[in-house]
Amino acid sequence: MGIFDSPRATILLRPEVLDSDYIPEILPHREGLMREIASTISYSLDTGRSSNVFVVGPPGAGKTVAVKYILRELSSYSPLTFQVYINCWVYRTRHSIISHLARELKIPLPRRGVAPDEAYDRIFARINTHRGAVIVLDEVDRLSRGSDEVLYDFSRLHEFLDVPVVAVSIANTEDFVYRLDLRIQSALFSRKLTFEPYTVPQLKDILKERAKLALADGTYDDNVIGLCAAVGWKRGGDARVAISCLYEAAVLAEREGAERITVDHVRRAEGRAGSSLREGLDPRYVPIVEILEEKGELTVKELYNEYTKRAGKVTLRAFRNYISELEALGVIAVKRLNVKGHVRAVRLRF
Repeated sequence: MGIFDSPRATILLRPEVLDSDYIPEILPHREGLMREIASTISYSLDTGRSSNVFVVGPPGAGKTVAVKYILRELSSYSPLTFQVYINCWVYRTRHSIISHLARELKIPLPRRGVAPDEAYDRIFARINTHRGAVIVLDEVDRLSRGSDEVLYDFSRLHEFLDVPVVAVSIANTEDFVYRLDLRIQSALFSRKLTFEPYTVPQLKDILKERAKLALADGTYDDNVIGLCAAVGWKRGGDARVAISCLYEAAVLAEREGAERITVDHVRRAEGRAGSSLREGLDPRYVPIVEILEEKGELTVKELYNEYTKRAGKVTLRAFRNYISELEALGVIAVKRLNVKGHVRAVRLRF
């Protein structure tokens, strides 16, 4: 066998099913929340009344996959409805979001650019040729500082459109909402649906559904599923982590020529995931992870003081941005403490 040849897959038959971008036919334990979002969309399209939904929950709670599932179903239910998914990690400014909307609507914009109002006029005119519109802003809390203007734009879409529009905003936390103009809060974020972290039994159900599709019969057992679920639970009830752990364990088993995935494969896969996570981080963030590994949960102030001792001076504002980025990546969890003042505590999610 040549150096680039791989042995025939005997365990992992459909690796794409264990990919984070895969949208399954069944989403266990999110059916009720998805029905609420879908009913909001269908009500708006049927009555002509615009509405907004704010979906919030920690990383790996199924928010994005649930909304993408709904968009896929919407294509069949209402093919004349314009739908667009905007990841605010990628499109973080007003200009980039307007440009993305124009591309999705196949509106050519001159290379020299146009004023936002002119671009919006073209976008609104094109949307008005549809039955309605569903616009998803995922990771909306990742918009660049100073980009509140685009949220104000979206809060007023119904004023400029002749067809109903539903704006679905997705975020890991709702903390960012409180710094926004009250008009934006009221318009975009008043209807909230919370996706709670998955429990171990829920993660096991998710993994069983994925494993049936991805893995060969007889190559795994309940112990493997249970341990992968426990790994995901330890990292904050994160389904992505649990699914990734099962994938890595399957890859390890195949590389070693094993006939089945074992608990040992899962334990080693968990270690690989933790190591690769730190290796892939921005070097500025690594000391934060190391400090929390050593000391456990700390307040933001305690963590900042320790960070500056080890990594050198950095402004508190920049440090808070580091915390926000790590929280969005699912590496840390941040919670408000029930004490006087806006005191927040930080811990690792794994």
